[in-house]
Amino acid sequence: MLAVIRRKPQSRGCAAFSIAGRPLIFRQLQILRHYGFEQIVVETRDDGAGAVVEELLVRHPVFSREARAVRTTAEIGPRALIEAAGWSVPRTYVVFDEATVGGADPTWLYTLSEGDHILGELPAPPWWSAPDELAEMELVCGATAPAVRTLLPGWGLRIDTPAAALRLGCAVLAGLQLSAAKGGAAPVILHAADEGGGVWIARGARVERGATLVGPVLVGPDAVVCSGARVGPHVEVGAGAIIEPDVELHDAFVEPDTIVGEGLTLAYVVISARGLAALSGAGEVVPLGDRLLLDARTGRHPLGL
Repeated sequence: MLAVIRRKPQSRGCAAFSIAGRPLIFRQLQILRHYGFEQIVVETRDDGAGAVVEELLVRHPVFSREARAVRTTAEIGPRALIEAAGWSVPRTYVVFDEATVGGADPTWLYTLSEGDHILGELPAPPWWSAPDELAEMELVCGATAPAVRTLLPGWGLRIDTPAAALRLGCAVLAGLQLSAAKGGAAPVILHAADEGGGVWIARGARVERGATLVGPVLVGPDAVVCSGARVGPHVEVGAGAIIEPDVELHDAFVEPDTIVGEGLTLAYVVISARGLAALSGAGEVVPLGDRLLLDARTGRHPLGL
């Protein structure tokens, strides 16, 4: 079976958004491999998110085997993406955009099709902020007739902003058990130790005595939270990041290998060495212009995976 993960204009490179410590594309590839998809095409663009996808495929052989990234400069159809990846176009294949994640079995589409083009819709779980929202998975076949819409078993979400990624990740950190399709893999697996109260600490991370963590919070691999810092609730500290003394963070992402300078108080933002960006995804990164406030940690691999 073959699947195509498309980069749509409205998805804004969300393949790189972190969900509880792993990029969204990592979660998608785990699910597709679990359900037996041998060939996977991932559309990327010439931007930071595209680089994350391509680096992930290089560093993880279990994913890179018969998974190919195709860079595009404009929106093209899935058929053209498959051909650009160097494969023959099969009679049927599954397509979904890079914002989609959920507890559903993509192969269910094949059981519904009798030569039809199927557009499967996945409802959001009731606890989600927009429970009426629908995610989609598509089975493309040789038929030229309009797609037949059908509601699929399971659930799906569109993770098209950092805020949505943080909400999903924190729900899992707080103990929400996300349902998987029958016999399926869990859609979000945590790669960290549960310290209780929604606090998770990954391998190699260091939390100094005197630091305060308020769950849900994740401290990524090799990250450091210094004495006097207060982190959480609703915070993900990326791999290799350093939170200096007297920093206060809540409702925030700290990107990998970012040093957050002493005494800063930040909320509802994505924090990187480049500056601050809104969790909503709106607007540009605002630089602080002072390396004592935000800086990059060097000497580690940028993905921290």
